[in-house]
Amino acid sequence: MTRVFSSCFLIFAVCASAFFFGCSDQPTAESTGNTGSAPAPTLAGNVSQDDPTLNGGPENESAIPRIDIDAETIVTMVNVNFDLERNEEQVLIVKHPNDLTAPMQIIVAAYDTVLETYKIVFQDTTAAVNPRAFGLSFMDVVGDHNLEIICRGMDNDGRQTLDVFHRTSAPSGFGLYYKNIFSHSLKGSIEVQVLERSGAYQVGQANGVSFPIVTQTQDTESDNILDLLQRTYYWHFSQDTFIEGKVELIPGDEIEQQQLRELYRKNAEIFTEFLNGSWYLTDNGSDESIGTVILHFDNETDFFTYFTGELQESYRWISTYKVLMSRVEINGKNEFVPFILKQFYIQVESLDTIRIRGNDPWQGLYARLSPKLARSLSAGPKDRIVYPELLGYYYSDAGNELLFEEDHSFTLVEDGRVLQGGYALYEAGALVLELRALSGSGLVAESRRFRMDFSEELRDSRIFRTLFLVPGIVGIYGFEPVEDSYTRYEQIEAVTNQ
Repeated sequence: MTRVFSSCFLIFAVCASAFFFGCSDQPTAESTGNTGSAPAPTLAGNVSQDDPTLNGGPENESAIPRIDIDAETIVTMVNVNFDLERNEEQVLIVKHPNDLTAPMQIIVAAYDTVLETYKIVFQDTTAAVNPRAFGLSFMDVVGDHNLEIICRGMDNDGRQTLDVFHRTSAPSGFGLYYKNIFSHSLKGSIEVQVLERSGAYQVGQANGVSFPIVTQTQDTESDNILDLLQRTYYWHFSQDTFIEGKVELIPGDEIEQQQLRELYRKNAEIFTEFLNGSWYLTDNGSDESIGTVILHFDNETDFFTYFTGELQESYRWISTYKVLMSRVEINGKNEFVPFILKQFYIQVESLDTIRIRGNDPWQGLYARLSPKLARSLSAGPKDRIVYPELLGYYYSDAGNELLFEEDHSFTLVEDGRVLQGGYALYEAGALVLELRALSGSGLVAESRRFRMDFSEELRDSRIFRTLFLVPGIVGIYGFEPVEDSYTRYEQIEAVTNQ
């Protein structure tokens, strides 16, 4: 059988997201952020989804630089409303492209109602250098109902970094301004410890307790290489900064098995081999029923997936960094939307259990699954929908054209308007086709989602392929149509029997 198609366009492709983020119900969430990143050949940034206190989703169809960036590469860019005014502010993380050792810079741009344009109101240096291990998030750490800017990363020596920027008075006396109230680099882990806040805080009647910042490093004075030193830093209002408070020893006697000791002495590559396979969630720290949750690492394909029985998140495994004897940091890039990254800590607690630490939505204790049991648990939902292969030209009843390419790119000619970009197929209670059109600068200019019904029929030495596209939206409950109408596209392929 020979396929006959028209010539294809050469276009830049970008894929669409196969998973969705709802709003967090954590009591500390104060604002939403729209995320995005400018295209860069060697750098990649993310707006961290590790923190459940950050509301909103990863999509950003409107984030473009509001200011001129000279000779800098944008690592991460976020639109967020800090002061509840009409115009959003923009946070940009930039790095000089020709100096790999230079730390990344943070820029906050705000709209000037007098000049009627955006201008830089704050700029500072972070401790982070490596853009592949960088994360940006927002949280009311201090408890004064203002969002702090949190920058996580790694420096040139492989040390974990954390910078927290707190809103303060501007030198001019008015306007938006920030101060670095915590900046640390260390061989270990750094976490913001989220605490429960009062009902008065939730309704804005009172300030809330500040969140401590906890670091863990190896105790170099101990003969036991598993012993850790934990330092807790507390917000000091009068000094307008975090100060060191409690220091305590965490003994490692409970994980003294010789095999673990040997693993802990190995490098990150050995940890990657150890994680290979499937792990199921046994304890997420709550009393609610967990259900089937499987975390699968595949070091042959460099992918890891998080499967809940209904939805699956898939990430390309970018890097693994060893931060403590028993702990590594995992960094992944979403399979469909490259500017969405995943960043979390994994601690090996036994030869058969691992724990995802911090406030990550995936947090909890996981036990290793046998390959046979993992296949049986994950086979059902994956087999529910068969994904058709889309390739070549389709024509609608109204005369519009839709071209699908092998690299998951598309070209849509609709009422004389040409859209080009990337597409993806995924399941969200139905088979969903998502089209993302790109602007000339490579940013997402428009996104469309359709429930797709596909049929294929052979008649008179020709194959008739038909697409019925129903427009809609995708939320936490799956696909929801926004109208009753549909668009029919058809492709006719002449075949010859060899």
